[in-house]
Amino acid sequence: LIRRGAKIAGFDFVDVPQNPAIGHDDDFSSFHPIELHENKEGISASSMIRTIPRSNNGEDTQTHNAGDHSPQSPQTIIENMERHVWSSHSPKSGSGGLFLWYAPENSHDAITAEEGGKDWTETSNVDLRVGDWAINAESKISNVRWLACARQTRYWMGPAFGGKSYSSETKESSLFKNCLPLDTQFLLVELRAESTESELTKIKYALVLPLVDGSFRASLQSGKDTTLHPKRKTNDAEDSIFCHIDSFDKKTHFSSILSQNRTVYEQSGKTKLIRALYILVGSNPYKLLKQGFRDVADELQTFETLDRKQIPSMADDFGWCTWDAFYSDVTPEGVVDGVTKLREAGIQPRTVIIDDGWQDVTPLKVKHQQSTLAKITNGGGNKNPVTSSIRSFFKRSIVALIGSFFSNASKVIAAYYDRIVKNAKYDSIPNRIWRKLSSTVLKGELYNYFENETDFARQLNGFLPNVKFRGFEVQKSSNDAEKQSTNESAIGRTAEDIGEVESNNGLRNLVSTLKNDLGVKRVLCWHALHGYWRGVSPFLANTITHQPVGNVMLDRNTSSTPPINTERSAVSPSDSIPEHSEHLLRVEPIISWDSVSLFGVGL
Repeated sequence: LIRRGAKIAGFDFVDVPQNPAIGHDDDFSSFHPIELHENKEGISASSMIRTIPRSNNGEDTQTHNAGDHSPQSPQTIIENMERHVWSSHSPKSGSGGLFLWYAPENSHDAITAEEGGKDWTETSNVDLRVGDWAINAESKISNVRWLACARQTRYWMGPAFGGKSYSSETKESSLFKNCLPLDTQFLLVELRAESTESELTKIKYALVLPLVDGSFRASLQSGKDTTLHPKRKTNDAEDSIFCHIDSFDKKTHFSSILSQNRTVYEQSGKTKLIRALYILVGSNPYKLLKQGFRDVADELQTFETLDRKQIPSMADDFGWCTWDAFYSDVTPEGVVDGVTKLREAGIQPRTVIIDDGWQDVTPLKVKHQQSTLAKITNGGGNKNPVTSSIRSFFKRSIVALIGSFFSNASKVIAAYYDRIVKNAKYDSIPNRIWRKLSSTVLKGELYNYFENETDFARQLNGFLPNVKFRGFEVQKSSNDAEKQSTNESAIGRTAEDIGEVESNNGLRNLVSTLKNDLGVKRVLCWHALHGYWRGVSPFLANTITHQPVGNVMLDRNTSSTPPINTERSAVSPSDSIPEHSEHLLRVEPIISWDSVSLFGVGL
């Protein structure tokens, strides 16, 4: 993925082995050790990240002569970092990378004092200046190109590319493509030196990884997206690098960081720190990625890298997910037909994922004919309801609201939404107007739209599969007399005719058919962590007790679920309205008027 993205970005990894093995843990010859250095020269002192020459025996050395531009002299990678904001330590591996820590109690008050900011103990997010790529004659870096993975919506990430160049003739830097996107979660940078050295020796790569530390998550963004200095007049360029640190919970403040949980600084006693960024510099981008993620895994102890994991057998099998074929209209017959056709085409699915559409949800989906106005607005065609709900999310809700009364006005409003509101930045005037309308005069019709045209207003109504999957019967099989007998006894019977237990075995029957007759090894079912898109229904919440989950599952030897323990109080349903963080709203402003934001989620 990284190589393909780099190719799109125009990177040219000249003569670099594509998939090298790192070898021994101390094989760091391709890495350039770096340090956080405070520059005390000049009127405006700042910090920087610069390389440390590595001696012949492989150890880092910080001794160098001032003004020495030999290969052993330090080279600045990132400059203009804010003082007193960052502290650092090196990874245990000795790779030469650097972990950057943010100390709220040392820096936050100083940063926000000019803007009248809150005390650091009362804040849950902050934007911090990381600095600028050192593209100038002194650093000898003439060209920077970057490949980023950034969050595009709540659910999706995507690649972004950009860079900057420096001309030794004009002594000026020029922005030639894009700024770092909001909520960047991965950054690979190519640093090209302006020299007569070989292609390999004049190119360095820098890996920058934002980290998750406890309740706080860091991400990168450009200077144009920061809200840290709204009143301060600075010379921050739009393409300067900033780090956003956020708990995404207004009640989780920086004061929750406990120093005793930070082994590196456990002797400090008072300093509260957050691990925010990891940076590694080297000449081989593939080794850089592998070692960088290994260092982070060793530091955070929250995940392992692929080379240290046992790859599951399903990774080598072809799998099929039902979503693109059926969306939420999936049926057991459709699943069987899909697998059968793949087999007939010579492609054997070994893993099947039954995606959205098998759960018991409420309210039930109702098919509505499009009004004349809707047909006109949608071009006269019948679009897939799920696809339309994603691509024309609120355009159709406007049509449903205005209906047949103001056809011309509805077209104007729909066009206004599509052209202006949908792409408007958070808290802009169009965004504010629409947020107000959606929470007042449009709210009722928006609910009707969500209920009738999408799945996003529905809630989980039961733990058993829905009626489509409950009544599925085992298919005939000449190789299995028992299955054949079961199928013959069920001919002509519907889900309503057969007993409760037999009816509830439909999903099990489907899995048996896929595994026994169609060569499938494993079947997985999708579901939302909180039940369904809008959580659980009040009905379901009122039937759940605090007894163990296993006690409320269907008993295969009875025709119904076990009776509820009346001595224990039922779980009270609660439709909670989320309080989105401002950062998330800036990433995807339209979530201000989605179904969960307007009508709550059942928890």
